[in-house]
Amino acid sequence: LCGQEIFRGTALPRDLYGNLFICDPTIHVVRRSAVETTSGKVMLRNADKPGEFLLSPDFNFRPVSTHTGPDGCLYVVDMYRGIIQDEPWFNDASKEYARQKGFNKHIQRGRIWRIRHKDHHPRPAAKMLHQPVLALLRHLGDENGWVRDTAQKLIVLRANAKDTPAESRRRVTAALEA
Repeated sequence: LCGQEIFRGTALPRDLYGNLFICDPTIHVVRRSAVETTSGKVMLRNADKPGEFLLSPDFNFRPVSTHTGPDGCLYVVDMYRGIIQDEPWFNDASKEYARQKGFNKHIQRGRIWRIRHKDHHPRPAAKMLHQPVLALLRHLGDENGWVRDTAQKLIVLRANAKDTPAESRRRVTAALEA
């Protein structure tokens, strides 16, 4: 299992917000798990049982990572490769079968899938790189988790090391009230 992401975007139905997306490139699947807390324990439940969120019959489909994007969509990184050579279960017989079918030649064809609900129209990504800190503060309330995280990173990177904590709080409060 790899490429886990808690979805915090806006391009999928609201009940998928906060779900965990997990890739398994060995079985060509992206699983969606509902995150539930019961008696203080965090539990995962396959939200699409008995099926999967994304399952491909394409033997080359190898999802390895999921991410919430700046436009609110879910992105799936697919290494699109015929075989995963380094797995311990990939024995000599499997290697020979892959050679016979030509799967060993399916390399360097990776792709990125953007997943959204059919009724969702992605908005343009916020252009935050050159925005001043006061403008970035407004993005901390955005509904898209990627936008909030990126705004916070940029604010931290631009922090004035000479400010005292009280001065930083004053600036934040003044910016949010403006």
